[in-house]
Amino acid sequence: MNSDNFPPDSPDLSVVVPHFNQPQQLAHVLENLLGQKSVRLEVLVVDDASEQPCDAVVAAFQGRGLCVSLLRQPERRYTLAARLRGMGEAHGRWLAFMDADDGICSPTAYAQAVKAADAAQTDILHFITLADKEGQRRSWNNAMPFHNATLRGEEIFRTWLAADCRAHSVWNKLYSRSLYQRLLSLDHHLPIFRIDYFYLTAHFLLLAQTYTPCDIAVYLYTPPAGTHLEKAAAR
Repeated sequence: MNSDNFPPDSPDLSVVVPHFNQPQQLAHVLENLLGQKSVRLEVLVVDDASEQPCDAVVAAFQGRGLCVSLLRQPERRYTLAARLRGMGEAHGRWLAFMDADDGICSPTAYAQAVKAADAAQTDILHFITLADKEGQRRSWNNAMPFHNATLRGEEIFRTWLAADCRAHSVWNKLYSRSLYQRLLSLDHHLPIFRIDYFYLTAHFLLLAQTYTPCDIAVYLYTPPAGTHLEKAAAR
């Protein structure tokens, strides 16, 4: 659980954002993060050797006061490597993932999530994240919590398997620093290009000591219209 001792100026939350050829969409998500209140954020944008660089976008938000860093991959390594790279540079008590084309439900969403995670002293806080553009919640079976009560130890992974590995998305959860550090200590050199979210979720749930669901709405999901080649390429 999240019982580590942290320097007083440590970020409450590190948000890792993989990026590939979506600078306009990235500006939107950084605007959302800039608007978050009552939470100390650290944002890590990991650019996967884009042909459309995002340097100017990141610099603009740095100038507006957002604590955001740009990490560049020297060559295309796809989303799993980008998430792991950002995780390795994170300093937050909690970790979250966002994609470059999605958003956040409200200016206090992450503050509420961090407060709930601190109160629960859990390794994983799994929140109901899906909302439409008007902020109305809606269900998506593969994103919703797979259990309605706190789980501990081996029962976390067993319950997930029994639920047909539902809720395998990485972006609708907070992860404790002790958990994401344990995951980073493993060897991750598999050539995974498309199922990075499933790979990471399986590891997080296998390594976690405590899992806690909650009903906070955080994540604003934007389904791609038609064939979204850049998002597909990033995977």
